[in-house]
Amino acid sequence: MELFENKAISETMLRGLSLHELRLIRNEIYARHGRTFRAPWLQQHFDMQPWYVISENFKDEELSGNDKLNVETIVRVEKKIHEELGTKPVTRALLEGLFLEDASQMRQEIYARHGKVFKEPWLQKYFASFDWYKPDPNFTDDSLTEIEKKNIATIAAYEKRAVTAMSTIEG
Repeated sequence: MELFENKAISETMLRGLSLHELRLIRNEIYARHGRTFRAPWLQQHFDMQPWYVISENFKDEELSGNDKLNVETIVRVEKKIHEELGTKPVTRALLEGLFLEDASQMRQEIYARHGKVFKEPWLQKYFASFDWYKPDPNFTDDSLTEIEKKNIATIAAYEKRAVTAMSTIEG
């Protein structure tokens, strides 16, 4: 990431990176300014970096123009990947490094994009927070495309070997 510290990141530069790598790069921009992280695994990751120094006064709004643009570019790529869950095949490489929780949520997102109403209140609340989510009590798996069914299977297979975020935290 230090190669991009004072340079603009393009979507082309990010092509082929996993969602996990994109998340790390995006958060490294914040970490280089001293941000603390709510996700314990992210905080632990950056605590281990020799350059990381926490700034108690850091606010996300204080990012420089270039850093803001780079975060926006990374978020745009991440968002595009999520939007394409129903139109492009998900590869194992894209999933590499994702925690079980993230992969599971991604699999559920495919259903949510068709309006599935979830029994788990936390999951329903999570998807209800997105503008694109429109609950459909009549949702059935029949509304899924072949690509979506394959993506669900690919993600489910990945989930079987994925580790949980909590299992990576030392202590």
